[in-house]
Amino acid sequence: MRIDPRGGASVLGIRNNVPIDSVEPGDVLSEPVFDSSGNILLPAGAVLTQRRLHHLRSNGITALRLADPEHPIERDPAPIDWHRFLRLRSFTETEIRNLSSRIDEKVRVGEEPVVRNHRSRIPTLPRDEKTLRRCWYQAVSLRRKAIEVCRDAFVRFAGGNQVDFCSLRDFISNFVSTGAENPIVFTAMLVLRSYDDQLVDQALRTALYSVLIGCELGYDEKTLCDLCEAALLHDIGMIRVRPRLWRRAEHLPLNERLEIQKHVLHGADILSQISETAFWTEVVAYQHHEHWNGEGYPRGKRGHGIAVFARIVAVADYFAGRTSPRPHRKPLRPYEAMRKILSESGQRFDPTILSAFLRAVGLYPIGSDVILSDGSTAVVLAADSRLPYRPVVLRKNSETIAPISLAEVPDIVILRAA
Repeated sequence: MRIDPRGGASVLGIRNNVPIDSVEPGDVLSEPVFDSSGNILLPAGAVLTQRRLHHLRSNGITALRLADPEHPIERDPAPIDWHRFLRLRSFTETEIRNLSSRIDEKVRVGEEPVVRNHRSRIPTLPRDEKTLRRCWYQAVSLRRKAIEVCRDAFVRFAGGNQVDFCSLRDFISNFVSTGAENPIVFTAMLVLRSYDDQLVDQALRTALYSVLIGCELGYDEKTLCDLCEAALLHDIGMIRVRPRLWRRAEHLPLNERLEIQKHVLHGADILSQISETAFWTEVVAYQHHEHWNGEGYPRGKRGHGIAVFARIVAVADYFAGRTSPRPHRKPLRPYEAMRKILSESGQRFDPTILSAFLRAVGLYPIGSDVILSDGSTAVVLAADSRLPYRPVVLRKNSETIAPISLAEVPDIVILRAA
């Protein structure tokens, strides 16, 4: 990290929260800018001009996240042109019954992973700047690799081509082992900007949160890899849904909402034709919108009639979606999303899974901006499962880079989310 003289700290090639009056023409946005209604004003990568700065000020924008010219971030791969791959497909009643019966049978005979007593996860974060910077840049590299692998798999699925499951599994194994051995890397990935392709970004963030939940439940590495695969592919059925619908999934008429809901049928149908997928991957694609209280879809399954991996992915998918930008709305702050998801305990979500999620991510989730009792603003880096309301934080606009574990500093508390 370095302190930018115009305000904001530079981490991962991003200058955070630079006051707009300190921004100069020629600076580059590291993230998209939204107005108060959630409409995008400028995309990530836009070069700022006097005219654009005036436009942002007139919309009430007071600070920006800028790319750091000393540590430029490589441009992400282009988003997928989903219209080019769209292949609509309808199901007969017989096909739907057969598909549902096969899923029910897999849930009946499948051996679900044992939920052990949760581990007391005490964050161990590097305290020196050199090590922390190395972890952050490792996260950038892993994020880029994740985008490339996931994007390639989605394009192959969409184009009807064979997916290289050997390469996909090799990546998943490295992804999971990195998260287990060096959780700060996962932390950094969650703080990084969203990828501009909604389906790929949602898949990656859902996988990250799913693995964190699985770690908290004490799953072994093989089980975590199977869970990660299921999470990455949970929404693969969306490739058969018109993109304009899932890009604006809210405020749609009933017939279009039903079309979106069919993505679970499409997903199970696609994955059922591939022998290399793990046992639960197809089930998760079909069941991840079922609710604990039986009010979800497609079958209204309830409780333990829903596979545990699907119950995990349901939590991860919901939180990832609410905290990511969409064309029709701004993302919720992580703390606000956590409040919403906790209010659904025992209704939409399995309380046991939700409890594990809270321990893994914290009441103030990773990436949250918080106001501390000493008057400083900080970003949450990691949760402490012993004390979910006292996470590990990093002060913004500070001369030092050392993370602070609030569990070890009783005289500093979080006053509120920023």
